[in-house]
Amino acid sequence: MGIKEGEHCLSLAEGFVYSSFIRQIHPMKILWNSLFVLILSLLVYTQAFAQDYYFKNLGPFDPDVPTLQDFLTHPIGGRHTRHDQIVAYLEKLAEVSDRATISQYGWTHEGRKLMMLTISTPQNIKNLETIWGQHITYVQPYALSKNQSEWPKVDYDSLPVFIQLGYNVHGN
Repeated sequence: MGIKEGEHCLSLAEGFVYSSFIRQIHPMKILWNSLFVLILSLLVYTQAFAQDYYFKNLGPFDPDVPTLQDFLTHPIGGRHTRHDQIVAYLEKLAEVSDRATISQYGWTHEGRKLMMLTISTPQNIKNLETIWGQHITYVQPYALSKNQSEWPKVDYDSLPVFIQLGYNVHGN
């Protein structure tokens, strides 16, 4: 059985040259290429799992709280979501959940509402004014007195953590 016309086969000499070429590839280049493939694979892998917006496998969730997709009637990313639709959804969350409140803290230059949705336990929501006061005492004790010895002691273990996620296009 021989090689047919148009087919290719390495001769013994050509095979020796090819294997010599493979051995000449620098080990660092192989390492960097392997590392690149590994990082690329991890990025693709994490992005695939990052798209589970509502963590369906972590439920059950409160059926009275609509998902964004249920509220908008189109899939997330399926269409552009206007500012007023997002504000309406945040207001709906505050309306149906005892774990959320909403407040307006300003206006954009285009006259759109700037909103803050506060999410916490029902107990913390009921005591927000007290918690805010404790938080201010913690972060600005000098506002009460310039003398450090007069600053109130703060129980750091009992004070809830405040996290503000500010997502505005222009940083308003």
